[in-house]
Amino acid sequence: MASRIALVPTEGYNCLPPEILFRVLSHLDVQALGRIARVSKALLGISEDNALWKSLYARQWTLPTEWIDREPPKWKDYYLTVVKVRKCAPEDFEDERAISNFWCFGLPDESANYKARQKTLALQRACVMVANGAIPNLVEDDKTKIQPSLNDEGWEDEDWNGANKAEIMWSFQFPNSSKNLQRNILKQPAACISLLVPDSEDHRIFFIVFRILSLHHLKDQTQAVKLYLDNRKKLSKYSSLLGWWLSEVLFPDKAQHKNPDKITLPIHKNPPKRKRQNFLQGFFLIWLRHGEPATHFNTLRALRKIAHDSKLVYHDALSHSGTFLEELIVWNLCRNNSSIALEKLANLYLYFPHHSPREEELKKAIFLYDRVIRSFPADLIPLHLGTNYCLGWLGLKENDAACVPNERESLLPVSIFQKALHHRDPMRIKDLKCVADFTYVFEVKRAYPFIRACLNWIRFPLNEKTLQDMVFLLCTKINFFQQIGNFAEAFDDWINLCFLFAKEKKAKLEKSLDLFQTLYSILNASKEICEEALLLRSQIPEVKLAVAYALYRLNRIDESLRIMVQIARYFYPSDLEWLKTLGQADLRAAVIYSLCLETVEELEQYYLEEMLDYHHTQRFFIYHNLATRIYFIEKNSDEEDDATRALDHAEEAIRIDPHQPETHILIGLCHIYNGDGAEGQAAIKVGETLLPEKFSLKKQYTEKDLLIFPIE
Repeated sequence: MASRIALVPTEGYNCLPPEILFRVLSHLDVQALGRIARVSKALLGISEDNALWKSLYARQWTLPTEWIDREPPKWKDYYLTVVKVRKCAPEDFEDERAISNFWCFGLPDESANYKARQKTLALQRACVMVANGAIPNLVEDDKTKIQPSLNDEGWEDEDWNGANKAEIMWSFQFPNSSKNLQRNILKQPAACISLLVPDSEDHRIFFIVFRILSLHHLKDQTQAVKLYLDNRKKLSKYSSLLGWWLSEVLFPDKAQHKNPDKITLPIHKNPPKRKRQNFLQGFFLIWLRHGEPATHFNTLRALRKIAHDSKLVYHDALSHSGTFLEELIVWNLCRNNSSIALEKLANLYLYFPHHSPREEELKKAIFLYDRVIRSFPADLIPLHLGTNYCLGWLGLKENDAACVPNERESLLPVSIFQKALHHRDPMRIKDLKCVADFTYVFEVKRAYPFIRACLNWIRFPLNEKTLQDMVFLLCTKINFFQQIGNFAEAFDDWINLCFLFAKEKKAKLEKSLDLFQTLYSILNASKEICEEALLLRSQIPEVKLAVAYALYRLNRIDESLRIMVQIARYFYPSDLEWLKTLGQADLRAAVIYSLCLETVEELEQYYLEEMLDYHHTQRFFIYHNLATRIYFIEKNSDEEDDATRALDHAEEAIRIDPHQPETHILIGLCHIYNGDGAEGQAAIKVGETLLPEKFSLKKQYTEKDLLIFPIE
């Protein structure tokens, strides 16, 4: 059977006149055209013909009788876009809901069809004209212009100066394009187009928006800002998203655009109703298509916010329009090869607070960054693209451990970084850290020497401006050296970080680094480094802790605990988990660990619920030391309270062993604190008698004097 199959020769078809071949292909449907395009290059070229797709569109649907802007430059793209929109539209595509569906998907041309010229056509036309530089005004007729009073007091009848409530006339002036548009308006007559629009809240609001945008386009920033501020409450009441978008257009935050990971959006609990969301979505899509490039990033953010809200609120047949909306934007931008727009959209996928499966968003971001990177010459790729590309892959790795970039993808970030340094582009430690994390996570070992050289090469002059950069650099070096197994350099930088904190109290540790867990993991990795740590001579508590832990790792427990007695109070319990673990075998370590506990509840839980289980034969030491710690905590606290709990535990200890002088003295101090001086002095005298060489000359007793560290 297979031997009878033969390829159809196509050379003969190329001899046919183009008119006849076009006539033949015009009777095919889309699927058949797709198959024809794969037969030969000649048929591929004819199947892409603009007139062919226009006739296909006209045969399947009705061509619009007029165009708001102009006919599509490429009918195939326009046809496929309409097909995608119709899949999301209701089955009865001629009803009013379907008309607004075209509008909300940014297809004003299709809405200009004669069957759909009632509700949204005027607003679509106005939006496109303003995007192209027109100046809107209100007129009562073709001769008299009316300037409306747009204030925060509301919309009164006199604001529209007697105009018909059912319909309003908008007049649009088109100044000639020039560097000085305002001068042209004064010197040259401008073309004027009038539109009759419905008198509704939506159209009133958008008239204000169009006036603000046209003034902004004419560089009349003062009047644009004044008009926005006068109507800010009205705009925010209609839609907080629209008010936010205008504020971003009028007051661009330069710092935010330099740092695109700070994506801000308005937060509101009750998003607009579906009809209003459709108006906003259609407006933003048309503005994205026709408006100024400087507003595209903010417009994309606004569209993403609408998609986010529609997914959270609506669950009917059109609730998936948000997802389709993003696919449509990506599809259009990829076909237009707009690298700037693609990069900004990728930033949205990478940094936007996600509401859908994160893995899908990161894959989109990586795909878009890769497409943007390919649009640059190999030696001129911006460094921030490589950084964001790394962030996308690292995030994807967290969500899917099985994902692995191919060889080109794994070497691409390091290559970008090397060429950026060669051109001496501005470099941030954040960029270097990102590339370092990427190379380690995906085991790009060829890049290790280069990253190490960069980390050791960077130096900062230490001052208030560079202090946090120094901290971030040291944290980056510690993480990287630890990851690649260079623990000696990691430990050196850890010590440098401790010295920096001791010298500069304003320095803040990066959240990505746990100072103490990092120390323990470094010293656990190598006993040689523990021996080097013993050579350190410093009074900084963190450095002394490193020495104490190194002694513990070398099994020199007595020396380690002698150091810890001096410094345990400087740390939180979570920093000394190893000491708590040692306390399960050595009661001295348990007493030292209790020095960092600051509440009576923590002490009682630690001693009575944990230590009694491990040291049931050492009940005296447990109750005595617990009572001592509680007494001095309550004595030094601001709250007025008696020492009853400390006294109870001390009396339990004296019942176990009545011959311990420290316990008698502690009982006496508790009685004196509670107001019973005579009984307290008697108990103290008993303790001093039991050990006169230590306590006979004492006038005041400290916690250090009364704590007992048993010999194991």
